[in-house]
Amino acid sequence: MRDYRQDFDFNDPSFAEGYLEILSDLRENCPVARSNAGEGYWVVTRYDDVARVSREWETFSSAWPGEAGVGPGGFIINRPEGIEPMLPIEMDPPRHREWRATLNPHFTLAQIRPLEEQIKTISHEIVDGFIDQGTCEFVREFGAPFAERIMSEAILNLPAADMPHLRDAITRAIFGTVLPDGSREFDPAGFTDVYEYAYDHIKSSRASDLHHGDVVSAILDMTIDDGPPVTDEERARVLYTLIFAGLDTTTSTIAGTIKYLAENPELHAQLLSSPGDHPEFIEEAIRLFNPGVCMARYATKDTEIAGQPIKKGDQVAFFHVSANHDPAEFGDPALDLERSSNRHLALGFGVHRCLGNHQARLSLTVGVSVLLERLGSLKITAPDEVEIATNQRRQILSLPLSFVSLRDETKQ
Repeated sequence: MRDYRQDFDFNDPSFAEGYLEILSDLRENCPVARSNAGEGYWVVTRYDDVARVSREWETFSSAWPGEAGVGPGGFIINRPEGIEPMLPIEMDPPRHREWRATLNPHFTLAQIRPLEEQIKTISHEIVDGFIDQGTCEFVREFGAPFAERIMSEAILNLPAADMPHLRDAITRAIFGTVLPDGSREFDPAGFTDVYEYAYDHIKSSRASDLHHGDVVSAILDMTIDDGPPVTDEERARVLYTLIFAGLDTTTSTIAGTIKYLAENPELHAQLLSSPGDHPEFIEEAIRLFNPGVCMARYATKDTEIAGQPIKKGDQVAFFHVSANHDPAEFGDPALDLERSSNRHLALGFGVHRCLGNHQARLSLTVGVSVLLERLGSLKITAPDEVEIATNQRRQILSLPLSFVSLRDETKQ
């Protein structure tokens, strides 16, 4: 059995099987553990420490290798060669601030809220495609097309026909390298596929009428007065990051939410008995089922975390999934519809907080609401066929479900 306090490795199959228990032990007994994997990194697990690393960008840099000046840079732990930087996540102020000033107006609550009816229509249309079967493979038949259509039709205005290719490339990027022990690592070729798509789209969009007043047009028009000029490579890196974030996170979160409801029929029945948006349930679902496991930062100077000395250039991995289960912040971390305070870190914290946090909440709220309206008696039909992959992300790849059509029940 691996000693996770002294030799942490999230690619070890035992981590995928028992990650919550392993992280609980570290929070209690070794809040800053050590990994010898790759170049080595520190493992930060307590809520307050994760929040601090997230917040103090001057000390814990998110910048990619071209900007950081310390370590390889960026948020990917033991970053494989050949992965394009994901911007503006892998930037620090002031460049990060300038990009966020350009992108933020397209993701405000006022900008996102009017998409509710469109997302509701998308959700119903997808359910219509499999409702008569009584079964579905949820990720393939709802989760993936749900995320694809929102990004294609409501957010980025990208051609719908391109979405399946991008979805496949993202899955390969995050989980495409399968090791002999069954664990999965990042595949740089998948990242390259998405980046090349984004770069080609940036180039071709200059000669098309596809984008007017949307977020892609803002990327195309971005200029910076004080600093290096914005290149098309930089623009493409921003677009490819938005594609990754929108397709991967939405699919994973709603799949995890529905899996939980299938495993907890009493909660499912409780939600069915009180129609509405269930904001308390949605916030708990984001806390517990967001696919982010951890991210990296690099120390820009000598410092310490929870008494552990950290040297300039050290790689520091901070675990959102651990922070979001920390009893010091949440008491009993199990899903609780009566939770009075929910300061979870699933959508980040500080200047690098998730750009699309309003979109994430609205998409999950509307999608879950439609599924509660349409599908009852959720059951996982083949537990052995539920496929979950874990590394820096934890994602449900396959979820076979059976259900009854609630509309059919109403007619009887």
